[in-house]
Amino acid sequence: MAPIVATPIRVQALAKDGVTLQGSPTTILNNNGAADQGIIEAPSLAHIGSTWILFFSPNCFTGSGYSVSYATASSITGPYTRAARPLFQGGDYGLSAPGGADIDHDGKHLLFHANYGTGRALYQAQVTLNGKTVSA
Repeated sequence: MAPIVATPIRVQALAKDGVTLQGSPTTILNNNGAADQGIIEAPSLAHIGSTWILFFSPNCFTGSGYSVSYATASSITGPYTRAARPLFQGGDYGLSAPGGADIDHDGKHLLFHANYGTGRALYQAQVTLNGKTVSA
């Protein structure tokens, strides 16, 4: 819905205490306007090998465009490049509106939610990283 405004995902350094912010935040990804319905949410960042992978969900979770998408970078602060296709989108494996992914520290196990009956359910998938491509 207009007006579409920024919904940035940002990173910011912390002090050794793990709480105190250091410096200024860096925007690593933002919505692509109407193509994302002005929304990106549910970030989960992983460092696997030399690649940073940012999982996120564009669009509204109530719509068919909601997905488990990702972008990759060689540095935590980017620049991040979106994958050509979401990792999971509506219709894949019979899923409806998958999103909200979180990856385990091992980089191999992913949890996400999708429509199920009249509600939402939790799903698990094993994923692999080949270069800058994530697959299930």
